[in-house]
Parts: sequence; C-alpha cells; structure tokens
Amino acid sequence: MVSRTVDRVVNSIVAQSNEWIKFPTTKHELMEAKRIWQSMYKFPTAIWSN
Repeated sequence: MVSRTVDRVVNSIVAQSNEWIKFPTTKHELMEAKRIWQSMYKFPTAIWSN
C-alpha cells in the first residue's frame, strides 16, 4: 500500500517537474540563484558555479 502511494506521488511529481523545477541556464541566472539561496538559508555552498 505505501509503496503504491509513493510510486503514484513520485510519478505525479516527475510528470509536473518541467513546470516546477527550473535550473539556471546562464551564468547570470546561476549567480542570482546562488545569491538568493545564500541570503535565505545562510548555506554558502549549496549552489556551485564554475
């Protein structure tokens, strides 16, 4: 029962992931995401940029 529920939830999330999950595509977007993350969560190395 639990595994079927988890499977349904995961499949629903994956089906919607293109709408919900956005990754930075430019250096500027990456740096902005990093700045926002750091200011909100005080976790300085959660997002790396090369």
